[in-house]
Amino acid sequence: MTDALVREGFAAFVESVHGYRPFTWQRELLEEVHVSQSWPELIDVPTGGGKTGVLDVALFALALDAVAEPGSRWAPRRMVMVVDRRIVVDQTARHAAAVVSALRQPQHPVVATAAAALAGLSGGGPPALATTLRGGLVSDAGWAQRPDVPALISSTVDQVGSRLLFRGYGVSAGMRPIHAGLIGTDTLVLLDEVHLSQPFAETLRALRDRYQDRAERLLPSRWHIAELSATPGRRPERTVVVDPRAIRAEGADALLARRVAAQKPARLEAAKAKKGDPMSPVATAAIENALGLLQLPHVRRLGVVVNRVASAHQVADGLRERLATETPETRVFVMTGRMRPLDRDDVVDELVSRFSSGTVRNRAVPPAVLVATQCIEAGADFDLDALVTECASLDALRQRFGRVDRLGDLTAAGTPAAAVILAAPADVQPGREDPVYGGALASTWEWLQAQDDLDFGIAAMRLPPAEDLLPLLASREVAPLLRPSDLDRWVQTSPVPWPDPDPALWLHGLGSRSTDVQIAWRADLDADHLRDVELHPVVTSRQRLLPPVSSEVVTVPLAAARRWLAGAEAVPLADVDGAEPVGDDEALGSRDRRCVRWTGGEPEVVDQGRLRPGDTIVVPSTYGGYSEGGWDPTSSLPVSDVAHRAYAESRRPVILRLAAALWSGQAPPAPPTDESVGTVEQRRLARDWLAARLDANEREKWEGAALRRLLPNAFRLTVLNFPRPEYLVVGTRLPLTGGSSDTEPVDSEPETSALSGKIVSLDDHLDGVGALAGELARNCGVPGELAADIALAGRLHDVGKVDSRFQLWLLGGDEVAAARQEQPLAKSGMPSTDRQASQAAREASGYPRGMRHEMSSLDMIADCDDLAERAGDWDLVLHLVATHHGYGRPFAPVVIDGQPQALVHRADGVEFTGSSGHRLAALDSGVADRFWRMVRRYGWFRLAWFEAILRLADHRCSEREQRGGEPGSA
Repeated sequence: MTDALVREGFAAFVESVHGYRPFTWQRELLEEVHVSQSWPELIDVPTGGGKTGVLDVALFALALDAVAEPGSRWAPRRMVMVVDRRIVVDQTARHAAAVVSALRQPQHPVVATAAAALAGLSGGGPPALATTLRGGLVSDAGWAQRPDVPALISSTVDQVGSRLLFRGYGVSAGMRPIHAGLIGTDTLVLLDEVHLSQPFAETLRALRDRYQDRAERLLPSRWHIAELSATPGRRPERTVVVDPRAIRAEGADALLARRVAAQKPARLEAAKAKKGDPMSPVATAAIENALGLLQLPHVRRLGVVVNRVASAHQVADGLRERLATETPETRVFVMTGRMRPLDRDDVVDELVSRFSSGTVRNRAVPPAVLVATQCIEAGADFDLDALVTECASLDALRQRFGRVDRLGDLTAAGTPAAAVILAAPADVQPGREDPVYGGALASTWEWLQAQDDLDFGIAAMRLPPAEDLLPLLASREVAPLLRPSDLDRWVQTSPVPWPDPDPALWLHGLGSRSTDVQIAWRADLDADHLRDVELHPVVTSRQRLLPPVSSEVVTVPLAAARRWLAGAEAVPLADVDGAEPVGDDEALGSRDRRCVRWTGGEPEVVDQGRLRPGDTIVVPSTYGGYSEGGWDPTSSLPVSDVAHRAYAESRRPVILRLAAALWSGQAPPAPPTDESVGTVEQRRLARDWLAARLDANEREKWEGAALRRLLPNAFRLTVLNFPRPEYLVVGTRLPLTGGSSDTEPVDSEPETSALSGKIVSLDDHLDGVGALAGELARNCGVPGELAADIALAGRLHDVGKVDSRFQLWLLGGDEVAAARQEQPLAKSGMPSTDRQASQAAREASGYPRGMRHEMSSLDMIADCDDLAERAGDWDLVLHLVATHHGYGRPFAPVVIDGQPQALVHRADGVEFTGSSGHRLAALDSGVADRFWRMVRRYGWFRLAWFEAILRLADHRCSEREQRGGEPGSA
């Protein structure tokens, strides 16, 4: 690949995908990583310099590297952009989605060539996937479904960091090793705005420098990290620096030069309290200054940025009240990071035409005001004419001013932007520690007061020397020293050891405590049912029909969610990840409000005291807690239920609850109270109502596509009539699979993974998993001998299912059918979602509860010398078989089999024998010793990667079988 093709091909790629050519620094970065086959430690780019384009660089570098043999490739196939601002995560996700869309429908030969190269990495799979990681939710895309498919991933420090450290927030315990293996291997971690995430940066560096290659057998990890920032605090040896003063106004860089030259003058104002004013001094001053700036003829896009979510609500409400009588045509928008993605997307859709960079400024259009929190500091592509901002640390202020005259158009037109920086005197007293910015808030205010002609333009601002600059920057937590013993504890996922180090300390620093939870609101969830223990099975059964998805949840700190559920007084909340509510965490109220918790597995009813980091909870809409601007614990108004829309717009199975509270216009048909009315009649009533809905004019936008998908099919119907006749549920697929893990479209929860709804023979399943596991391993560049071992583990992993009781369970407890069965089964025709039938069949079969078939598999193959001679590393094969459902890391579950069975199976001319009465749960069984040998031999993350390859091959085969395809197909 010639250097010219690298340069020109990349320029054509970016222009075809995004409509503009890359900057010089982006092209030079591609050349550097392509030649050096590594990434710089730091990429220092000024605000507005195109940092998100690093994803394009990384993906194109991977396409260039795809021509190499799998074992000699260097470029990571997963690219994870991490930033602790949720709105930036979502904007990055949109950038990634645009790239993936262009690859799937290329409009330029270079894009088509890149797409073919990327698809070749997985043997003809999709060229790439784009997704956002969120905790405990059905995923927006299957980033972890196949380990060989390139992926562009957007997420926060909490979600990426907790997964990397084997404690994925909201991820089921069994799936945690898969996530750690994938993120810890063959991945480029791009830590954006690194100054916001110093503790996590320290943890990533420790993993890279000290622990990635700590193994007896070294294998290529293709694990890289690169830090990105416009305000870095360190300059490592390998740093890419884009000097604003050296940018030449030529070609594609002319746009960047114009941005750098933009003038952004600002003045200071002390926000003093007014007697009898219920609002905070900063909120009152922000309103007055905003109204004043709106009088300037060139101000059509005004931003107001404050440091607390509650302040944003106050300012927005106050502005609307004042503008309603003075200039009612002026729109006021609210943007916080504590919003549901669906709501935020609605706001962003309106903001794009008014505030986005590149849109034409039109003085004939009424002005608009964007009231926001810290969520727009980093990366938000808004272009403001004027700014009113609460004082913050200097680095935070520079980020906020990065949204002002972003393209330099106002400066070029001779009407520079205007800005006001506000501070309440009590907040900037010398020595005062702000909950978010520490002492930097007061120090920054003092420094600003000493400046003449204050200008936050990139080229205009003169920063103090490094020793004087440090006190002006937001206080940075420090991560604890990462020790091998910490990784040794985290790598134990089944069971989790005690004590178990809290990953939050290594993500947010020694001062961190709480992390986030996600909240979804449902109008058909009854608070009375949550208080009635006898109705909890009904509640959880209904929640399985429609698990929460990422676009309908709001993310809030765990402590804030607990206080709200308990009825404690709301306290100020900053809009940064890892931030704590300002107040006494223990000062909880006495209100007992329950919720339904999803943790990547089963839903359960809990109270606030049982909430844990990463949980996703579902609450009744009647609880309130949310308003137009997002999270609002003071609001008692019912919250809209957006689950139907969330499912429809994410192209999931159409599932509609025909409850009157969820529909406008004519009420849907209610379940009949007369038991003689059959399902056919109920289906007709539902279909007629839905058809009328499709023809109606008052339906929501998302309804049309959903109804057109639903009506032509023989849709399924469920009647919810307990504890009283309530409503019907219709869907293209009912009920949904039992788990809500964010990587599993089919049921792969350990106890029910064999209940797929399709009968599959054991030999067919083993052959299919073995073949696919070998294919995935080779695609991922696993050396040939080890790839063969992973394939061998796939051919052996389920032989323990030959237990006659397990077979009887798969056949629904039908002893006659079991007697007629000529060959053992791997999968049952009974669906996993029919839990009552599954439980009855298991009890009838006599198969002990908690018994692990994979441990029986291990016992059957452990002493098979013929197989051991075929393996390159027999210990690895045994370990992979034992852990293919997430157990055995390091101990096998303790289960007493009162009636042990002799187990025999023959395949490939080899007979395996064992017993269900094995002692593999014993401390001296060798399971734990083998686990630690494998950890030392391959390292914490490479071993988990091997497990992920086998387990995902098993998942994909099971998924294919469940949908009626060949077992070995993916």
